[in-house]
Amino acid sequence: MDNTVGSIKRRARGAFSVNRSTVLIALLIIFGFNFVTSLIASYIPLGGLTALIELVFIFPVFMAGTTLFYLNIIDGKNAHYLDVFKGFKQAWILFKTQLLANWVPILWGLLFFIPTFIIAGVQTMQTFSWMWNPWELAWVFFPLLAGIAAMVISSYAYSMSIYLVNDHPGIGAREAVKASKAMMKGQKMRFFRTQLSFIWWNLGALIVFFLLFLLMAAAPMLAIILLIFAALGYLALQFFYLAPYFNLTLASFYRTLIEERNNLSEEAFTLVDEAGFSKVNLQKS
Repeated sequence: MDNTVGSIKRRARGAFSVNRSTVLIALLIIFGFNFVTSLIASYIPLGGLTALIELVFIFPVFMAGTTLFYLNIIDGKNAHYLDVFKGFKQAWILFKTQLLANWVPILWGLLFFIPTFIIAGVQTMQTFSWMWNPWELAWVFFPLLAGIAAMVISSYAYSMSIYLVNDHPGIGAREAVKASKAMMKGQKMRFFRTQLSFIWWNLGALIVFFLLFLLMAAAPMLAIILLIFAALGYLALQFFYLAPYFNLTLASFYRTLIEERNNLSEEAFTLVDEAGFSKVNLQKS
């Protein structure tokens, strides 16, 4: 079985081409939902509290539902654009899973960031200056890098949690996170390469914008017009192609891991339960 990054992306492109109209309508619904909920939150009383509820609960559950929508497309199911709302049918478990998968990496980062900021503050108070020598900068710079690395690595470890909830409806949030962690052992670099493969689109856009800025000196009006069209074109490309393509690729990555799960790192996981896969046991392979 060809499970390279290229094959994972080809699977996503194939699914996108077959379901292009469904995906594009779903994207418009996603945009409209986010716009309307934000608008409502800004106009009703206690708007700040409403915005907080939207940010902490409604938005994560809705985005989890869209993640499952993309997975259904990868699986070749008869996906409908209104499936983006199906996350609310299992809102509580999706909310808890998102909470664990998103906030645990942040806590890992804070373990490095907070001491770093304390050291930086103490150093600044002692010297009364932000002009530090290289050793002092290293005490701040390297822990910050370590914190960012810890956040990225832990977020990769838990990145499959939502998909597991979809595949195994009885699974708990902690169990999904544990299973995701087991799945991603030995797979984080491949996941990184999969995400990194999309950077060329953005680098190409940066080169275009850079060239247009250089053109400003010779023909400012023409450069401004071209910049506007380039910006609109880039936004359209991101919204209508790259965003769904990227999300379908992540879903394709998950499905590929499931198909080859007998070869996943040193730990294999089995989802066992009479009622239908609601318990996760991590076992040595």
